[in-house]
Amino acid sequence: MQDKIFISVKELEDELKTLRQSFKNYQVAGDEIGMASQLNKIGDILIKLDQNKEAIKNLRRAEKVHRESGDDLSRSRDLALIGKALLKMKRFDEAIKTFEDAIKIIEENEIQAQNLEYINYYSNIGNIYSKMGNFDEAIKYHELSLEKHKIHKDKIFSDEFMRFQRVGALGIADALQIIGDMYSLMGDIEKTISYYDEALEIYKDIGVAEDEADLLQKFGLLYLSRNEYEKAYNAFKEAGDIHHKINDLKGFAIDLENMSDILGADYPDQALKLLDKCLNISDKLCENLKKADVLRKMGLIHRNSGKFNKALEYHNESLDLYQTHNEELGVARELRSIGEITSELDDEDEALEYYRKSIKIFKELENNIEIAGTYMNIAVSYHNKREIEKAVENIDKAIEIAEKSEFKDLLKQFKKLKKDITSN
Repeated sequence: MQDKIFISVKELEDELKTLRQSFKNYQVAGDEIGMASQLNKIGDILIKLDQNKEAIKNLRRAEKVHRESGDDLSRSRDLALIGKALLKMKRFDEAIKTFEDAIKIIEENEIQAQNLEYINYYSNIGNIYSKMGNFDEAIKYHELSLEKHKIHKDKIFSDEFMRFQRVGALGIADALQIIGDMYSLMGDIEKTISYYDEALEIYKDIGVAEDEADLLQKFGLLYLSRNEYEKAYNAFKEAGDIHHKINDLKGFAIDLENMSDILGADYPDQALKLLDKCLNISDKLCENLKKADVLRKMGLIHRNSGKFNKALEYHNESLDLYQTHNEELGVARELRSIGEITSELDDEDEALEYYRKSIKIFKELENNIEIAGTYMNIAVSYHNKREIEKAVENIDKAIEIAEKSEFKDLLKQFKKLKKDITSN
């Protein structure tokens, strides 16, 4: 929902250097108001650089000057930035109080019209409660944000600052979407859809294509969670058309990938065509790890279609990319997948070699679900070799891990496999 502005660390550091020089100039001139203004900007940059303690120190100095000079508008903005820094430091209770103090200053001094971004302070508090798992309180504050946005609904992009702060009709749509997100987390899908629908109509009416497409992606994921595959596909397709039109290649690739996931089992050729487009986008954007993910999916589709040698080509290419970029989880998963395909090609000794390499990495990563799954693979290979004792030994290891975890469905699967192994 937020405007996507990407600034490099170097650009931020250069801006910080300029602001500090400007601060020194005001300091030499004895201009405390000018100094406070620069301290506010310095604090903002430091937060972006994740130097939150230093940011708070600068912002406290700015807030003191603005308080003593009676500049309530600037003081509220200082406090809001302090709240943002505290939030990033996970000091949630302090952050909530700081945002509430900023709101109190705005409302007590009746300067709302001068600082419409204060509406988002309510949303910030809602987001904090969400992080704390208190969704009822989160919704309460997001509803307050929605109420305030509706008061100023005619202020749609009066200037670039207002556009960035996302107030007016755009703020209403954002608030509706966030409330929908809260209900989604609470499992109330009907309310989620209701709020999303309202938000989507506003995004369409005011012509904010990127937000419309991003929300359509959420609709797609929502329908997927309900196994409504046709609705999900149509939502992803509509999002993809918009992302393609506005030349958002990353968004378009996500849509294509989501569509391929739906088509994969029943329409493998169509799914592969979509994933091939994703590969081209990954190449254009030089996203090699994303390319590895897509190659892995293509390998899985070929495998499910019984084209094992073709699947191996894709998994090996994916493995090379993961290894090049030291993506250990990806490496381990590909080794396991190659082992599974090799097993299906009846070369159990080679499959076991891949599993051993895979499980070694999973253990280093302490990824218990993958460790247990790979023990199951090893058990299957030993069973196929008619080495029953070794098969039982490894499935028992998988069962032991599953019993100590939340993997209840896997536990049933492992126990069934053990029964099959020992009965043959």
